[in-house]
Amino acid sequence: MYRQSLLPGFPDGAQKITTWLSILEKDGSVTYFLGRDNYFSHPTGDRKSERFTLTSLMENGHVRACDLEQPPLNIPHRTLMHWKAQYRKDGPASFFREHEGPRPPVMTPEKSAECAGLLADGRRPSEVARLAGIKDSTLRKALGRRGVPRLAKVPASNDQQAIGSSKSERSPRDVLRVRLVSAFCRATTTAGAVVVPLCVPRGDPGGDRDPGRQGDSGR
Repeated sequence: MYRQSLLPGFPDGAQKITTWLSILEKDGSVTYFLGRDNYFSHPTGDRKSERFTLTSLMENGHVRACDLEQPPLNIPHRTLMHWKAQYRKDGPASFFREHEGPRPPVMTPEKSAECAGLLADGRRPSEVARLAGIKDSTLRKALGRRGVPRLAKVPASNDQQAIGSSKSERSPRDVLRVRLVSAFCRATTTAGAVVVPLCVPRGDPGGDRDPGRQGDSGR
């Protein structure tokens, strides 16, 4: 007499995943069975609950990742490993959190103009990033994709005011330059210009003076 193996009975219409695990989708609901025991149920199309349930089954030793990589589920191995890492690090509740919306861009046109003006002064990118209040890597990425306009360097003059090392210490001339560059950036965005000349209005205390007019004051 042969010894009969005791195998779990699966509900009618259920998909067999392993010897003990089956999944039944019926009447708008997905139910996970271990043998004939209902392990978990969720509405059809609820991806958050699906990810949580499959990850919970793996973590509790009811199913292996290789079982879920095969038909009928065909879930990539890398995806399953990501779910397991999330489960262990952030817990089961992390599968049901609402995802945050996209973050606002750091390199706005105004921020790009500010960095362009500081770079035109001959400052290093790391120093420009610190003064602008952004990460050094963010600025370098923007420079790599030409997201910061390249400006002509302003020659230093004897009566130029010293530029401060922080935002609060910058001279009014720096503020004026940033406003000018920002205006030029907005005006040339539609034209796709990359190089923008730096213009300093006549009468600015730090601007270059016309050598031909140096003797006018003595007349």
